[in-house]
Amino acid sequence: MSKILLIDNEINPGSDEPNMDYMWHYVKALEEAGHAVTAVNNVDIALEVLRKEGKTYDIVVVDIMMPPGNALAKVAHLRGMRTGIHLALRIAKDFPSLHIVALTNSHDSAIRKDLEPLKVPAVIVYKDDTTPFAFVRVVNGIVLHK
Repeated sequence: MSKILLIDNEINPGSDEPNMDYMWHYVKALEEAGHAVTAVNNVDIALEVLRKEGKTYDIVVVDIMMPPGNALAKVAHLRGMRTGIHLALRIAKDFPSLHIVALTNSHDSAIRKDLEPLKVPAVIVYKDDTTPFAFVRVVNGIVLHK
């Protein structure tokens, strides 16, 4: 269906079993629905993947709360609490046709306001409210409306 880059520091990329990695279930659900998923667990790797293959992706899923890596160490990421916002804004600037999904545990209303500068539609999904299968429905909805 679509090619997805999933960026979340709580994932163990390439694992065949969950091993206490709840994000593994999101990746597997997306793959079982026919999506091609590349999962990475840090900002620097994500930006490198995008630099090489960014135009081949349809959707980027960005965790909001994660370590900033080297690339975002100098922005106001509030000890990782806002890293994903800066990453999403940077991705949208460099790849304006990519759809961005913010995946987060935080229900902070400032997240929506912080993502307003995005020129592409951004969807905010709350991990604690969204099962992996419900997440697939969100992604499928984005794919249908592209």
